Amino acid sequence: MDMAAQWLWHAGEALLKAALNPFSFLAWLLLALSCRRRTELERKLFAVRLHGSLGEWLRAAGIGIAGALVLSLAAAALGLNLTPDAVWWTWAAALVLLAFRVRFAGLPAAAACIGALQLVVRPLRDGLPEQAGPAADSLLSIDLASLWMLAALALLVQAVLAGLTVGRGAMPLVVPGKRGKPIGAYQLQGLWLMPAVLAVPADGGQATGAGPLAAAGGGAPWWQAWLLARPDAGAGSADAAGLAAWWPWPAFFDGPWDGGIALLAFPVLAGFAELTVSDLPERRAKRLALRHAAWALVFAAAAVLSQLWPVLLPAAAAAVLLVPEAWQLMADRAERRQSPQFVQRGRGLKVLDVLPGGPAAEMGIRRGETVLRANGQAVDSPDGLHAALRANPAFCRLEVSDANGESRFVQRPLYSGEHHLLGLMPCPGDRVPAVVRWRPLTLWQLLRIRVEKLALPAGEGGTAADAGDGANSPETAGSSVPAGDADVPPVRADVAGLPGEAGRAGVPGIAGFSGAAGAGPAVGSTADAAESGGAATSMARGGPGGSGAAAETAAARAAERDAASRRPGPRAASGRKT
Repeated sequence: MDMAAQWLWHAGEALLKAALNPFSFLAWLLLALSCRRRTELERKLFAVRLHGSLGEWLRAAGIGIAGALVLSLAAAALGLNLTPDAVWWTWAAALVLLAFRVRFAGLPAAAACIGALQLVVRPLRDGLPEQAGPAADSLLSIDLASLWMLAALALLVQAVLAGLTVGRGAMPLVVPGKRGKPIGAYQLQGLWLMPAVLAVPADGGQATGAGPLAAAGGGAPWWQAWLLARPDAGAGSADAAGLAAWWPWPAFFDGPWDGGIALLAFPVLAGFAELTVSDLPERRAKRLALRHAAWALVFAAAAVLSQLWPVLLPAAAAAVLLVPEAWQLMADRAERRQSPQFVQRGRGLKVLDVLPGGPAAEMGIRRGETVLRANGQAVDSPDGLHAALRANPAFCRLEVSDANGESRFVQRPLYSGEHHLLGLMPCPGDRVPAVVRWRPLTLWQLLRIRVEKLALPAGEGGTAADAGDGANSPETAGSSVPAGDADVPPVRADVAGLPGEAGRAGVPGIAGFSGAAGAGPAVGSTADAAESGGAATSMARGGPGGSGAAAETAAARAAERDAASRRPGPRAASGRKT
């Protein structure tokens, strides 16, 4: 009982050392930046917040601690021979790799780089300067097979977490397609800190006590005591050798196990980031989990081969360094060749995501499904869905088609204050405010979140404000009639009932011409046009206002010709020049 109580105490001590050391603080900060980036991108792209930054951070921290427990138990079963030197060198490599890609900061990439460094430094050790000798000895003292096996275990845990959690937590994005058209996408991203506690040889931590960071004056250096938890010596307490004798299985990896067992705080950073435009995130997450499991087998095979036959160490180091990256490049290239699936195709309104807790989520609508009809009306755009919902503001009945093409009906009463689209986030069409260009995630992208704002087209249903200032520019107002329509006589402003389409340019000073919504107020009305019709006709016939040619300004003439060329109306006899 005393042994179990003491070792539980030291396990808690090691866990705190793993969770609260500076390496872990850097990982917690990196995780917070990742959660903040997600929230800001959701706001900028969709003007909503699907998940809060604090909630996402707490969720990722809890998942990481659960993964650390599994990783610690699996490592204890294998008996890994690791020292504080391995912790320092792993995190040094991770911080360097973080400057290139966030996913490189994980344990597998760092362990692969340490293997490559050992291959380079080992033949050069005797020729190194005296000042570099302790650092080289510290690097070469790392049991590479044990480190690679720990990376394999971390990849297995990462594969399980990816399959269970990443698909449901995928972030929706709007990215530019191959031809520049906005398309929907999902970012599958996982980033976890697993503060593992490893059972290691008690004497292994002092094997490199003369390392570059060792404290002067002898004894255990501070950087080892900072990461190791040892049982207290004395009567009635469990010592390390006693626990080693009690251990129910032999260690697979060589090490000074006769001296007993200590607990090593080893914070492990695991994560990845991937984009999909061709499949639902739940399906993609399953394939991603299988890929990470295969990578784990590569690391495990390299660890076993280098332990049994050290001559194969160079080949194993090359395998763990190159195989995962080559596999990742092939997966990215295959994804780029796929056709995008999350775009509006004209039949129904395809759903990119659903607000948690919203009406659509309560009705069971999921990602990738298509809303075909709402309250009996066919819908193919967000505006169409909104208009159909307004037809019956107290109740809604939707026909929804799932990813397999099977239709079902869902219904629900509506309440005041709910989302105007029931909490649905449609796939992008032609009118989106911004897109984000997908690039491999870097530290700079976590610090500076940028999207590319798009100018909305002023096509059918567009506005002059959407198109920019050019809709009211003199060049637009003074556009001339095309050469082929030069013989079409102009339609006069005094012809009542002229369609508003003719006034899309928003020409001032002509009664009865109303621009599109947002193009500025229309000057005059139909009644004003009827009242001023006599005066205009008199001026056109050479009345008191002067001759017909002098009465019409150049801007009015151009606008009338432009209106006639777009949608010619009935030609009234009084509208012709005499």
